[in-house]
Order: sequence, then structure tokens, then C-alpha cells
Amino acid sequence: FQKLMELVNDREYALEKLIVFTEFRDTAEFLRKRLEANGWASRIAQIDGSMDYRSREAAVEQFRGDHVHGGGARFLVATDAAGEGINLQFCWLTVNYDLPWNPARLEQRMGRTHRYGQTHNPVMIVNLVASETREGRVFSVLLDKLEAIPGFRTGLSEEQLRRQIADIGCAIVSASAQIAPADRRLYAVRDVTGTVESIDLITASILSKKLAAGLEALVLDVKCGSGAFMKTFDDAEALARALVGTAQGAGCMTSALITDMSQPLIAAAGNALEIIEVMEVLTGASVSGRLWDITVALGGEALALAGLVPDAKAGAGRIEQALESGAAAENFGRMIAAQGGPADFIDRWPDRLPAATVIAPVPCPSQGYVSAINGEALGLTVVALGGGRQREGDRINPSAGLSELAGLGTEFRRGDPLAMVHASSEAAAAQAIAAVQAAYQLAEIAPAEVPLILKRIT
Repeated sequence: FQKLMELVNDREYALEKLIVFTEFRDTAEFLRKRLEANGWASRIAQIDGSMDYRSREAAVEQFRGDHVHGGGARFLVATDAAGEGINLQFCWLTVNYDLPWNPARLEQRMGRTHRYGQTHNPVMIVNLVASETREGRVFSVLLDKLEAIPGFRTGLSEEQLRRQIADIGCAIVSASAQIAPADRRLYAVRDVTGTVESIDLITASILSKKLAAGLEALVLDVKCGSGAFMKTFDDAEALARALVGTAQGAGCMTSALITDMSQPLIAAAGNALEIIEVMEVLTGASVSGRLWDITVALGGEALALAGLVPDAKAGAGRIEQALESGAAAENFGRMIAAQGGPADFIDRWPDRLPAATVIAPVPCPSQGYVSAINGEALGLTVVALGGGRQREGDRINPSAGLSELAGLGTEFRRGDPLAMVHASSEAAAAQAIAAVQAAYQLAEIAPAEVPLILKRIT
């Protein structure tokens, strides 16, 4: 506590807000009482796991207020209940009074202030660590861990692809004229003949490139819901069975997971914004539960089909281990560098991704629970913002899109932000705000929770 007070009383930070994280509620109470005893009784907000959503929101608003001239709080004393899903980037000074066992949780704390949209540089994070303790070891692991991507290219030759797979073990590449060259022509025929939705032709299109590449094992994510091509479960299951049966008949071990797309998988839509969410999960800065769960499930299936683990459950454990240890982030960084991206992307990704000139909230038009989301409409909104092409030859604006998208079952009051719009102009933002509002439906009661993984097809 003495070290904490040295920071609090430092003249350089005398007017700055300060977040103090601890792992335990008892410690949070101790810190609050000691700070009160030192003259800060009316300037402390607190968040812990016993508080509901409204109480946590009120604490954030108290902390956001002007503590110098008004009634706001200078300090936020919090457990890890404030370490995920809460935006505190209006503050840039954080103290970890103690460190959790899992470094990913520590990075989640840091992600409340050191995140996309933070305007203060640098962000300062003070870890009160005693050497030769479990906190010291966690901090050592954290320092050793590696923290639309400029220069990244997907057009690799077959020789480059094979060499990279041998050296690094992964690659993300586009189809070439040498692999399934007729597929583009066949899609154009489907378009003009009104057979885009034909399951037989979809199956041929999806599998042609994969089978031509000589895959020995394949895992498919077949989505259904408002944001998917297949809107109903029955249509998704029919497509999944056609894909699995055809691929297995061609000698490729294949399984498929039918997954829910009645709401966005992550809280962002748009090129750079989606990369930000992916990097937060990959580096442990923040954990998106749905993205984590589906990544682990699909990866576990792939390892099982490849014969590297006895079953999908064991494979899922291996994937979680790779994510939690930082090995997945390290390999991703090597792949980015090998394909022309920044060599320091894992360490510097917040600096490498573009930001929109206009960022505006989408006010909720009424009170209630989010009961339905038109995912396709959200996608078209991103396209209209410049995040996708409306016609061949359009230039992509990688910074455009939507962030902080509310999920199903979230409770709102009138005026609460449903999402944030990232646009190139005020006019474009205004149009997007109206479109997002129209894509959300609210009801008086929360909808039943829908599982993410609906069925496994083998």
C-alpha cells in the first residue's frame, strides 16, 4: 500500500484518474477503506463480482465524471469483474495491486485502457510485484509473451506455400488460377441462372478448391441464422451433410459443425475492427467467449481428424493450451512476417491498424432486451460504409465498420449505445446509425439462449 500511495501522491499524476485492480474482494475493500482514510472518501468507485450490470455501469459513470471540479471519482478499485468487456480508455493509469495466476487475465486488465481508441500515449501500467513469488513468475511470463495488416499478401505460389508450411506450419492464401480455375466461371453461371442457392452447386464450389489441393482432412463451419447464407437449421444441416458426404466420398476425412449466426460471432464487423478483436483474443488482451469457443471446437476437430489427438475433446484442450501459452500468437506473427506483413505485428498491432475519422454511438431507440438481430443487415451496413465492395473495382476502407455490437439478451434503456459506428464522414455515420437501429429488435423479456454449436456432422 505504501508503494501505491507513492504513486497517488506523485505530483506528476496528481490530477490523473487511477484504476487499481486486485484479485480479491477483501483486498478491494481494504484498499477502499485505506484510500478513504487518506482523504479520498468521496472520490472512489468500486466494481466487484457481487454487482449487477446496472451497478457496474453506474460505477463506470462515477469514475468517468470530473473528479477535479465535479463529483466524479479519481479511483476505481476493482476485481477482475472489471477486467473484461468494460471500456475504461478515458483513463491511462492502471495499478495491478496483485497479479492473477493466468497471464491472459492480467492482459484483460490492461486491455481496459490499452486498447483501440486510447488517445493518451503512453498508457502506464504499474505492477506491484514481489520477486520470487507467484506474481513475479506470472509477470515474467507476460513480458516474454508476444503482444487490415499493412503489406500482408495472400497470393503465394505453390512453391512459396509449400516452403512456408514446412517452415512455419500455417499460411492464409487466396485461390490461384492453377487450383480449380473453372470455379469462378461456374459461379457466374449460377448467378445468371438463379441457382446460387443450389446445395449441389454450393457443395461443388466449396469442395472443388479443397479437394484439388489434395487435403487429407477438412473441418467445415456451416452457419445458420440471420447473418448466414443458410437462414434455417434444416437448410444448414442439408448443406453440411452434402459437404461431408461428398468430401468423404472423395477420400478426404471430413466433419462439420453447424453453428449459430443469429447474432455476430464477435462484437465487431469490418476489416480492421475484426482484426482488433481477433488480436485481443490471440494475445490475451481480452477474451470473446463465442470466438474462443468456436476456435477451440473447430481446431479440436481438425487435430482429431489429422490423428494428432485421440478425439476432438483432447484436440480442444491442445488448442486452448496453444492460445493460453502464447504459442498461437507467436506462430501467427511469424506467418504475418513471412507473407509480407510487419515483423513486429504481434507486439505493435494497435499501431499498425487504421482508425476511422468519425466514431459515433448508435443510441438505442427504446427500452428492453435485444430479442433479434438482422446480421445480414449489419453486414450490408458495413459494405455501405466502405468496408466491402458494392461493385467490382471499389476500394475498401479498412477502418470502416461497427464495434461494441450488443448481443442477444442484452438489456438496454432508451439512448444506451447499441454499437459504435466507424465512418469516414458524419453523413455516412448518420446513415449507418439508422441502419443499425433498424437491424435490432427489442422486447420486454430476454430471449432464450441459443447454443453456439448446434450439431456435429460426420
